[in-house]
Amino acid sequence: MSSDDEHQLFNNKNENERKSEREREREERAIYMSNECRQRLIESMKKINSKIIKSRNSGNSTGIALLFSGGLDSCAILEVASIIGMKLDLLITVVIGEDERNEEERNENENDENEDKEKKQSYSNYGPDLEYSIHAVASASSQSQSQPKHIIIKLTRNELISQFTKSTIQTLACWGRMDIRNSLVISAAMNYAALEGITDVVVGDGGDELFGGYEFMFGIPGDKEVVEWKLKRNAMINQWTFVTTKLGNSYGLKVHEPYMDQELFIDWTLQEVERYDCISDAVTVDNNDSDGDSNGDSNKNDSTRSKRRGIQSIYNGPYYRNETYGKVLLREAFPTSIAAYRRMDFIDRGSGAISINEEYWTKEHHITDDEFQIDKEKLQFENDILITCKEHLYNIRLYQEIFGHSLTKHPTKKHYPKIKNGDIMQHDRRGCIGCCFEIQDAMFCHNNSTSTATQIRMGYVGPLAVNDKSDDNGLPWCINNDGNDNACSADTTTTTITTTTTTIDITMFLISCTADGSVNRSVRKITRKLKNNNAATTTATRPPTPTAAGISTSTTASAVVVGLLGHARCDNSSKQMADTIFGTNGRKFDKALQQQQQQQSSSNSAVSKASLSTTTRLETQVELYGPEQDFDPWLEGLLQQFII
Repeated sequence: MSSDDEHQLFNNKNENERKSEREREREERAIYMSNECRQRLIESMKKINSKIIKSRNSGNSTGIALLFSGGLDSCAILEVASIIGMKLDLLITVVIGEDERNEEERNENENDENEDKEKKQSYSNYGPDLEYSIHAVASASSQSQSQPKHIIIKLTRNELISQFTKSTIQTLACWGRMDIRNSLVISAAMNYAALEGITDVVVGDGGDELFGGYEFMFGIPGDKEVVEWKLKRNAMINQWTFVTTKLGNSYGLKVHEPYMDQELFIDWTLQEVERYDCISDAVTVDNNDSDGDSNGDSNKNDSTRSKRRGIQSIYNGPYYRNETYGKVLLREAFPTSIAAYRRMDFIDRGSGAISINEEYWTKEHHITDDEFQIDKEKLQFENDILITCKEHLYNIRLYQEIFGHSLTKHPTKKHYPKIKNGDIMQHDRRGCIGCCFEIQDAMFCHNNSTSTATQIRMGYVGPLAVNDKSDDNGLPWCINNDGNDNACSADTTTTTITTTTTTIDITMFLISCTADGSVNRSVRKITRKLKNNNAATTTATRPPTPTAAGISTSTTASAVVVGLLGHARCDNSSKQMADTIFGTNGRKFDKALQQQQQQQSSSNSAVSKASLSTTTRLETQVELYGPEQDFDPWLEGLLQQFII
């Protein structure tokens, strides 16, 4: 062996030793942080229990309920309640079905002790909360002699809308589609708790915000990105708002939020909890990623933890290890929970309320497409209000019934209409661009989910397919106002967001695949074009970005997001597609995107210090899951991510 070979062998050995030492340190930290998280939840629940006992002794408390979705946060609370001996009287789960229930099911006692009931239970018409909650309660009951009564409230879409929409809008004084829809489920639970004589309700609010539960909080690994991730996460915590307490109070209930204890959770998280503690990044695995059992297998490609559990979207379903997920320290704090590695589901998806779609509003509430379009244009012209769907329109009509037909009045907020700037009418930056009401320090407007000084412009949109006739001067797809597909410099689908300090260009690749996941040819063409024209997404060939009144556009940042749209009726198709694009076969594509972003960032020193050049991925089967289930939340999350 030559001296050079010996020297290389020595260096490799030292590098492996350093890598092993780093992994040991991270394993030790993971164990410490998960234990710390567990103990802090125990202490927080003890404080709540002591407060309730004191109230009960004085005659002001008569019962305790836990809003129980069967998700990670509520399952952890249930486990801790058992540990500290806290007496919960009710567990309340609300699920929404598409179809009208028959009279027998309507009168069914959901707490029946019949051992065969679980086998007969039908889950197909409801969201995943139903099955997870039932099995979580069964698991908890097998470990403890005394368990609270589990009440499952089954509602049809019509029952949910008719019984709770008006009161929810009145309490929250907003008409936002997602705010109201998610709140309807909470209102149904609070209503039942009040009818049962409950006075105190425990909820799991705050866990996703603290520990990176939302997809738009995942970010990407890397020293610079980790610092920015924590800053962004902390900003979210400092600005968060929750409606649960308002809704509970409207039913005469006291709401307790163990994850929102200032000292035990908020201060600790702001100071100590890092991205690594919260986010488990996707890893490349063989055989398309899934574990056959709940334990998962050791993965040599995983450099963050010696054993990486996958994430699960349905009870008793496969665990996918090539998906990034959050809330790792809470998952590892309660590893035996039924929901320890359940996917984070928004309330509407978990409960089944996501089935309240455009077709529902047309069929059940007779809002036609023409009617919606006329009212949408009227609201924008007369009131500067932007609405996006029929559900939005339904909510705003109820808001007018409650607060008066003038949409310039609000119980607590000021209204800032457009102001005249020369011959142009422009938005007052103090108000939301979608409703003109002030937002103050809130992260988003609860009427439209937009930020205070945010202008969103969709521009330079090209067809989402490879065009074989394109020349070599641009990307393979292009569209021009004159209809000539190849008459202009090509560009990708781009959304430009203008904030008070930065213009963010989001380059979006939506890539479709065949039934077997094949996209090799498209990837090769896109990669070649990117290499030949690495400045494809610079702003030189784009129309100038309009500047809103009082809004600076002094810097420009960029981000690349990739949506993988599988068309086969199986999950393996999009998994296979992901490996084609980002796995061994797709490294050139991934590298080309990174080079493109680096070139953009290097031209702007202000941007290079930020974590805006981020590749964010979606993998979905569009024939299995409609746009409202995966694509819409992903797109909304992207906008929130880059606005924060």
